[in-house]
Amino acid sequence: MKSKIRILTGLFRKKGKRNKVIVFLDFDNLYIGFGSGEIIESLDMVLKKIAQEVGAIFKVFVFIPYQNAQLFGEKFYRAGFVPILCPEIKAKDKTNINTTDQLMTDLGKDLIEGMPEITHLCLGSG
Repeated sequence: MKSKIRILTGLFRKKGKRNKVIVFLDFDNLYIGFGSGEIIESLDMVLKKIAQEVGAIFKVFVFIPYQNAQLFGEKFYRAGFVPILCPEIKAKDKTNINTTDQLMTDLGKDLIEGMPEITHLCLGSG
């Protein structure tokens, strides 16, 4: 099954300015789309397309649950990605809460506010 990452060509290119892109990858959703075998290679193709169509990629952050970080963290690190651990936490009603979306939102806001040279934030999710 192919991931549902889509690249909107040309829509967000800012005229007269060199674009600088931060990429957020939601591991759980991408894993469903790509599977474990060639995830780095598949992501590499997508990132090359983003760089070509949108602009230079400054950093790639992978939001990944702890148990998957143990399995895939070294691959992502060696590929130059920054792994961000996303723990599941217990709610008061004892259900598990996935922290990925909240961590992505919080870091995205911080980076956009603190780094005005960033022109785009791309989100990769299945």
